[in-house]
Amino acid sequence: MSSALAAGNPANRLVLTQQDVGNGYVYNAPFSHPDTLAELSTGASAAVKRELAKKWLVGTARGFNSVTATRSLVSTADIFRTPELDLIVHSFERRYLSLSRGRLLRVPVGAPGTRRFLIRGRMQSFVTFIYFWQHGRDIMTVWQIGTQAALRPSGACR
Repeated sequence: MSSALAAGNPANRLVLTQQDVGNGYVYNAPFSHPDTLAELSTGASAAVKRELAKKWLVGTARGFNSVTATRSLVSTADIFRTPELDLIVHSFERRYLSLSRGRLLRVPVGAPGTRRFLIRGRMQSFVTFIYFWQHGRDIMTVWQIGTQAALRPSGACR
């Protein structure tokens, strides 16, 4: 990971690391980057853009590709000034459902966070699972993107 990416961004401590994902994945440096307010606001309503401008502090995205090239992982984290994020959370849920052409699934018992949702959808020809959760002032996601065979859901996610 580049030292520029790691330096000074407190959101980096909240995203997955190479140690978390193991040897079956390699770090995707071109995809991994600090978030910007402009990127986070893409497609948002004027009201959501105002909320993000007032409340968002910093964020990051980190990606990993499987060594077999059948799946990828994306981990994101965004830190806000306050845990009062209702409008923003609802906006992200609508955006992710739309981007993935997905549907909500039951969140497995014991999954982390509050204000959480799990989506199963498609991006291009790939199956996508998106898990979103809030923890205090932080919002995190983990995306799994892969072939149908590589991403068979467990019984807890059907």
